[in-house]
Amino acid sequence: MYTNLNLFLRAEYFAFCKTRFSLRRWTYVIFFTILYWLMWIVIGFGRLLDRLLFRSFLCQEVREPVFIIAPPRSGTTFLQKLMALDEERFVHAKLYQTIFPSVFYQRCLTGLARIDRCTGQMLAQLMIWSEKKFFGGWDDMHKLRFDQPEEDDGFFVYSFVTEAIYLLFPYIDELWEAGFADALGAGQRRKLMRFYRSCLQRQLYANGPGKTVLSKATQSSGSVESLLEAFPDAKFITIIRHPYQSVPSHVSVFYPVWRTHSPDIAKDGPSRNRTPDWRSSGINTCFNSALRSIPASITVSITAT
Repeated sequence: MYTNLNLFLRAEYFAFCKTRFSLRRWTYVIFFTILYWLMWIVIGFGRLLDRLLFRSFLCQEVREPVFIIAPPRSGTTFLQKLMALDEERFVHAKLYQTIFPSVFYQRCLTGLARIDRCTGQMLAQLMIWSEKKFFGGWDDMHKLRFDQPEEDDGFFVYSFVTEAIYLLFPYIDELWEAGFADALGAGQRRKLMRFYRSCLQRQLYANGPGKTVLSKATQSSGSVESLLEAFPDAKFITIIRHPYQSVPSHVSVFYPVWRTHSPDIAKDGPSRNRTPDWRSSGINTCFNSALRSIPASITVSITAT
């Protein structure tokens, strides 16, 4: 399973060696590091079992995937959920499937859900409670539910090439490739895309082998060239929203998390490599540049109002 160790070690280095000591921040980083590698081992084991028990997934074709790509806070979630209603045509990722990108684990969870429905649904009630407890505070910004359509970003967490790491490691300039995979070297880009293809193969194999992948990931605004290289028959749907609207909206998602572990980060402060606008402005710039490289014949553009 692919992981960009260089990015991981750089993130840890800046958190522990290049930032003023804070017990709160260190606690968050240490907890994340332990949890990250525990989950990496668990998921790696499940994916190994996939190759032993469900080996035919390796032959699963990913034909003409549909990618919804746009700067964050542009209406991509609404569009994904709308298109996901066409279950006869599309396979989309649900949150729990991005956390457990393994056929083995998904089959286990599906079986567990069936047993739960026959035994009073205690696990379902526990899941609803945990969603409200841990995700409820995000409902006004981005509603998260385990069994609802979600971004493919969860797949990339295990690779450490994801904008999600900026939530804990706000060193955007030093970790630029994490949010903009097209900035990686050619070899790393190919490894990342092979990992991503293997995730999509598992999704199709487990949930609809003859269907079309419907993917939504705002972080892919910095990965368009890599996606075009890996999936030359892909279709792209883009949403255009004015940066004056999308950038402040994006900052509203990141800033509350930053304040939780690093209260010293000022929302409008000049602190180097921590200015929230850099991330959103970078996405808009890279996205607009990459958009011009996508053939018009495979792109649908929607203007957000």
